[in-house]
Amino acid sequence: AVYNVSGGFTEECAASRITTLGISELLSKVEAPPTIDFVSISARAAGVPILDGFPWSQFCVRYWTFELSVEDSEREAEEVNLRLAPHMCRTQSEGTYLWAACFCRPNAASQR
Repeated sequence: AVYNVSGGFTEECAASRITTLGISELLSKVEAPPTIDFVSISARAAGVPILDGFPWSQFCVRYWTFELSVEDSEREAEEVNLRLAPHMCRTQSEGTYLWAACFCRPNAASQR
């Protein structure tokens, strides 16, 4: 049995498996360049964990957009700001969106 959206059990729902990748593995698989022009994180409330796992020593991103949690966008924006500030990023947020512009030095990211 599986919970349905209304919170009850149902035998009609099928269980499924999904495969996930960490940001480091994803960037490696797509052979991303050391300087990335744009990253959009559109899974609400996923920005902080993605930034926590981001391989800063290998990559620099010039521009970011984040969809923030509807329930706690202000707190999440603060957390994203804390993680981006050490990487020379300036941010602006409004409602459930945050944008960042970061300075990437030429060849700042280490060679892979």
